[in-house]
Amino acid sequence: MLREGVMPSDSTFPCAIFAAANIAALGMGKSFHACVFKCLGDQLHNGRGKEAIGFFERMLVSGFRPNHVTLLGLLWACNHAGFVAEAYSYFSKARLKEPNLLKPEHYACMVDLLSRSGRFKEAEEFIHHLPFEPGIGFWKALLGGCKIHSNMELGEFAATKIMALDPEDVSSCIMLSNAHSAAGRWEIASTVRREMKETQMKRIPGCSWIEIRNKVHVFLNRDCKHCQMDEIYRVSKFCIQHSQESEASSFLMECYI
Repeated sequence: MLREGVMPSDSTFPCAIFAAANIAALGMGKSFHACVFKCLGDQLHNGRGKEAIGFFERMLVSGFRPNHVTLLGLLWACNHAGFVAEAYSYFSKARLKEPNLLKPEHYACMVDLLSRSGRFKEAEEFIHHLPFEPGIGFWKALLGGCKIHSNMELGEFAATKIMALDPEDVSSCIMLSNAHSAAGRWEIASTVRREMKETQMKRIPGCSWIEIRNKVHVFLNRDCKHCQMDEIYRVSKFCIQHSQESEASSFLMECYI
């Protein structure tokens, strides 16, 4: 199929894995398994939660046994699609039948899903009943959900837990400040920012990078030291103006239609 330029679909992989199992081709089976997870990952990043679940179910019917990486990909697909009940179902099945598959990342994904969905009581109970001490990522997931739904009381509690684990965690303070601002609590947001400044907490600037002709180019937020700074800002300004003009044109066309 690949030689002929035909790309495999989610219906192709179960057949391929089943055939590899029948001839005990372990290496080939592992290769197909890697392709399966890539397919799940692609559906995850494209927000295709239903497709990811359907694909996973077809693999189970074909005798495919997921590993912890595949299960994590499925849970994240449910997370991005907001499928709380489905994620809970797969997580519970794994906990009952194959508890060894579950790693801290799976538990953290569930906390993130519950928090994003505004189900804070369940998220708190989930954290309370963890079989291990929650790390900073769990409290950050809870804080992120509190920011989305403006749950300031629980957000401050999560921030306290984060600062206890890492007193120099700047991102969490910024998240808390932004959450207060979004809720209209400007004085408290200002207080958080002032405390950050007084304790000399420095925000790590956002950055991105790209490799061109074996050379890595790094770009920092508000960078004024790059050797091609003038050219970069000139092109950036052009792109912004072009985008604004395109939006204006689309708006005018909609008005006339």
